[in-house]
Amino acid sequence: MHADTGGLAMCSPQWVRQRQCSSNTICIFISYVNIFFVLFLCNIINITEAAAARITLPGNASVSAVIIFGDSIVDTGNNNNNFKTLARSNFPPYGKDLKGGMPTGRYSNGKVPSDLIVEALGIKELLPAYLDPTLQPKDLLTGVVIAAGGAGYDPLTAQVAGVASLSDQLKQFKEYIKKLKAIAGEERANFIISNSLIFVVAGTNDISNTYFLTGLRKLEYDVPSYTDLMLNYASVFVKNRCTQHTTYWMCTLSTNGCRRRAKRMRRETKPSIAALQFQTLCRGG
Repeated sequence: MHADTGGLAMCSPQWVRQRQCSSNTICIFISYVNIFFVLFLCNIINITEAAAARITLPGNASVSAVIIFGDSIVDTGNNNNNFKTLARSNFPPYGKDLKGGMPTGRYSNGKVPSDLIVEALGIKELLPAYLDPTLQPKDLLTGVVIAAGGAGYDPLTAQVAGVASLSDQLKQFKEYIKKLKAIAGEERANFIISNSLIFVVAGTNDISNTYFLTGLRKLEYDVPSYTDLMLNYASVFVKNRCTQHTTYWMCTLSTNGCRRRAKRMRRETKPSIAALQFQTLCRGG
């Protein structure tokens, strides 16, 4: 089962042992929330597999690296050593179908969308977590996952879950760039970043946890106004921050199990043909 049910890690062993439901109604509600997000995650992975299988790049186009921000849908192990949160998946049966059959911090029995994307692009088989203590310098050359299970566009979402917010992830991204420049030199590092695909995959935790499960935002917002708030956070994050480093990115907003159309925001630089093709594939077009 997907450990990060929108960010509260209700399937972790610690939660199962320690959590006491106040009523059968609450227990049943939580069970339905878990089931819903397992089905939702399966749907996301199926969509990613179908899109990834069709990726073809023109002969003159290439993607040097993939960098991914967001939540547990794409996290490959950044929460493993974060003991402030229960939103971890570094225990069995997670990872049982990966090579070696060991849990890696991926919220899945096998690969997650991050891995499927880089594999389809021919970059590598698995995209490592930036905070993985076994990460090698050469791994930085082809990108990393900075996402943290339990995060969202709303800063309150990550705060409640005890994980890295998108702002925290941005700080890690800047650290990543410094390390990349130290390894590859400034010129090559700039080329890698400017020719990379950057994804932001978030939103389910905001809706499922911060809005519905905890009700922390219900007093201030109805659903339409809250999703507008999420879109505003996403827009600010990309336009004012990510685009300082790259000309192309993909952003998804998942609400109530539905994905709003990915929006592309760019500077005046025209995105590559490869990027436009990839955007079309990820939209299911």
